[in-house]
Amino acid sequence: MFFLPYKGWRRGGGCKFSIVLTLLCVVDGIARDIYPTAVAVDDHETRFKKLLREKLFWGPTEKGWMDKGEAAKLLYVEFRNPLVHELGQDKPSRAQRRKFDEPIVGKWGAVPTETQNIDRIDRLKVWDTSWPTMSVQRTGTGQRVKLAAAALYWSVKRMIQEFAMSTR
Repeated sequence: MFFLPYKGWRRGGGCKFSIVLTLLCVVDGIARDIYPTAVAVDDHETRFKKLLREKLFWGPTEKGWMDKGEAAKLLYVEFRNPLVHELGQDKPSRAQRRKFDEPIVGKWGAVPTETQNIDRIDRLKVWDTSWPTMSVQRTGTGQRVKLAAAALYWSVKRMIQEFAMSTR
């Protein structure tokens, strides 16, 4: 999906929301069955946010990263829920900051152009913390949250690798 859209007559959507939906479904499954598990934490939203807060790679707010706790809530309420339950409809949520525009998804975020290739992202051993997964951006009308799909992909993949290593 990161290679889309094709150039020329086959142009189409870039699959940004499909990428995010897939990754958040993976996070949901991990939260239910691996950590913290449905047995340990009954409420699915609480499990989801606990997993992200405790296990997902996250950079410092000084480098433009959102607060991790707020980001976990936004990933659940502003990204996961609308994509899973509401066909992506634009509905105000309780997690959205006041006077903020609707959040957006970008494929690459702050990743430099020369690194904007999913094969390169896959090979990274360490994520550059100057490329935030979620950040606040100024817009013409105020501010909005931007989620970078490549950063989320790398972080979820790393989290899965760490779980796999811990079961050996």
